[in-house]
Amino acid sequence: MDINKLMQQANKMKAEMEKKEKEFESKVFIYEKQGVKLIIEGSLQIKSIEIDEALVDPDDKETLQDMIIITVNEATKDILEQKKRIGDSITKGMF
Repeated sequence: MDINKLMQQANKMKAEMEKKEKEFESKVFIYEKQGVKLIIEGSLQIKSIEIDEALVDPDDKETLQDMIIITVNEATKDILEQKKRIGDSITKGMF
């Protein structure tokens, strides 16, 4: 096994991974769940949250808070899974 060839391959894979991660982190995702619209980047930076007026009830702010939490949690879980798949696709077949 040629160690230099192996190092070149590892460096190439690292550069490709860094490029794809950077592209992914700037990608914009939109999630909508029961009146809550979340716009978030792959870096998990929230860009905006839009709330349907029907959810805005001064006597029941807990429902609104719960809907925001559910939407953010589902979005972050999905984005992290997509990011993991990118890494898995690059390293596939290496090990």
